[in-house]
Amino acid sequence: MRIAFFTDFVAPPQNGVWTSIINLSSILSSMGHEIIIFTPKPSSKKSIKLVDTRITIKFLPSIPGFLYPDLRLGFPVSPDLIKKIKALDIDIIHVHSQLSVGLGGVFIGKILKIPIVITQHNYAMEEDFLEIINIHYMTKQVSSFLWKYTAFFLNQSDRIIAPTEMIRTDLLKHEIHPEVRVLPNTIQAHEVKLISAAQLLKLKKSLRLKKNVILFVGRLSKEKSVDLLLESFSRVIKEEPDTSLLIIGDGPQSTSLKKLAKRLNIATHVMFTGEIDQEKLLTKGYYQLARLFATASMTEVQPVSLIEAMYFGLPVIGIAKLGILEMMKNTGLLSMSHSRQEFADNILKVLQSDTLHARLTQKSLAKYKSTYEPAIVATEYVRICESLQRMKRSRHQQQILLS
Repeated sequence: MRIAFFTDFVAPPQNGVWTSIINLSSILSSMGHEIIIFTPKPSSKKSIKLVDTRITIKFLPSIPGFLYPDLRLGFPVSPDLIKKIKALDIDIIHVHSQLSVGLGGVFIGKILKIPIVITQHNYAMEEDFLEIINIHYMTKQVSSFLWKYTAFFLNQSDRIIAPTEMIRTDLLKHEIHPEVRVLPNTIQAHEVKLISAAQLLKLKKSLRLKKNVILFVGRLSKEKSVDLLLESFSRVIKEEPDTSLLIIGDGPQSTSLKKLAKRLNIATHVMFTGEIDQEKLLTKGYYQLARLFATASMTEVQPVSLIEAMYFGLPVIGIAKLGILEMMKNTGLLSMSHSRQEFADNILKVLQSDTLHARLTQKSLAKYKSTYEPAIVATEYVRICESLQRMKRSRHQQQILLS
């Protein structure tokens, strides 16, 4: 099949939506499918590095998005682009965002009568998300509007993909009519390389890390609640001082979070690496360094970094909200509230008990193998696309009979 992905989210900086798109694209390419990604052209100061050269990227003219740091708005619809996509003989259009490029993908799919798949990657329409990003005025009305727009947008598709069952159930409550299929994110497991104990020790020393390492990987933006993670960590080191927090990622809150670490007097225990590209992240031992993986985000649908942590057998600590609740149920330790102390206590339980650590390691590995294994995800994705192709052929045959 020849599949066109449309997304408003571009890397760098690395973000979960882009990573999930690249991971799926790489796996599908290895199965013989052709993937073409349409995305806004990044700013001239940035470039995109692709490990898998089989994936084709088509850049669209873009301007700064203003709504969100590093977001760029593309202009995807033009007679020339429609002609090019028609000439490519695309089988499926898969839309991964709901801004200008996503809208363009839907519009082109409708014009050319190409089956449309849309993945609901985020939950920006929820009041909790709006509060976290400092929208405190008329949040109910804003949330209601965003849900109506989301429903309108998703209803333009032939099939909807929800990364979790919880998201699927919630979407169906909002007058969304196309079939919603659950398809989790996955990772490029074939790219993983383990490093030796000697190399791992060298990396640990170079990063000035202490005996125990707590890992967070993700964008440093307000909705990730890294401030809550830092505040909880400040309580952890009172009991376990030989512990470091390794924060991998970049984003608009990078400077303020470093200042917070200093105010909490934990700066010598926290290492901010900045952004590390996906290839290095999976091959240079960063996940191997960690004793556990922790995320305090309350707005996640299904973070790829958490799936990667499970692949490496890391015990996972999180907060029982949205996708994290479903991902970690019966797998990791969940805080039922926003309490810094409860979150810190869960981290301490794992650090202080080898038995619990071993049990949670086995649960992470089992969850990855049963749910997020690339072959499982890719096979189901192909089934979804093939069903849409059959639907298209059936519609075409009906039109012939009617004519």
